[in-house]
Amino acid sequence: MRYDLQTNLSPQIKICGINDSKTAMAAIESGVNYLGFVLSMPQTARYVTTNQAQTIITSLQSAGGKPNKYGTNTDHGFCRVVGVFVDEEREFVERAADICSLDVVQLHGCEPAWYCQYLRSKGYEVWKSFRMKDEKVLEQIREYIGKVDALHLDAYSADRVGGGLAKSFDWEWAVQAKRFSTRLVLAGGLNSSNIQQAISKVQPEVVDVSSGVETIVGQKDIGLIKTFVSMVKKCNTLSIIL
Repeated sequence: MRYDLQTNLSPQIKICGINDSKTAMAAIESGVNYLGFVLSMPQTARYVTTNQAQTIITSLQSAGGKPNKYGTNTDHGFCRVVGVFVDEEREFVERAADICSLDVVQLHGCEPAWYCQYLRSKGYEVWKSFRMKDEKVLEQIREYIGKVDALHLDAYSADRVGGGLAKSFDWEWAVQAKRFSTRLVLAGGLNSSNIQQAISKVQPEVVDVSSGVETIVGQKDIGLIKTFVSMVKKCNTLSIIL
C-alpha cells in the first residue's frame, strides 16, 4: 500500500535574469517566490537597466502580481523582487533598491563583509554570492556570518563573474555550508533534470535558476519555468510504500 505524505522539503524558488513583464507574470503565476533582475554587467544578455526593471515591476504591481516592498500575499502567491549587483558602489545599489522597491539585494561580486553589513544596517535584506571554486571558499564564507541574511552558492568560472553559467559545483560543499546556520540559496546549473536530486542532497531554503529555464541565453522559456517549478513542488510529497 502506498501513502503520499506532505512534507516541508520543497524550497522557495527564484528565477533570475527576468527582463520582460510577460515572463515575470508567468513566473509568478507558476508559483515562483523571487524574481531576480540583473542590474550590473551591461555586457551580458540578462542585464536590465534600473529604469527597465522599475517598468517591469510597476507593470506587475498594476496587474496585482507584485506585492508591496515589504512583501504580501497576492492572488498569484507570495513573490519578492531581488536586485543582482556585481561590485557596484554603495550609492548605486541604494539608489537602485529605492527606485525598484527591491526586497533583496544580492551581491555577486567580491564585496567585502563590511560592505554587506553596511547595506544590511540600512534595512536591506542581503544575500552574498560565493563562487564555489573549491572547498577553501567555505573558510571565506565564515567572515560573512552574521553580516548577511543568506549565503548564495553558485558555480565558479575563471572567465567571468556573476551567475548564469549553466554549470554546477560539488553539492557536498553546499552541505558543509549548512553548518553556518545561515539561510542557504543554491544556484549553479540547476534545471528540471537535476533539481530534485539537488534538493534531496542539500535541502536549501531557496533554489535559484537562470540558464536552466532558457532555450536561448537571456530569453526565458515559460514552459521550462513551469516544468522547473513543478519538479520543485513535487519535493513536498514523500511516498511511503507499506
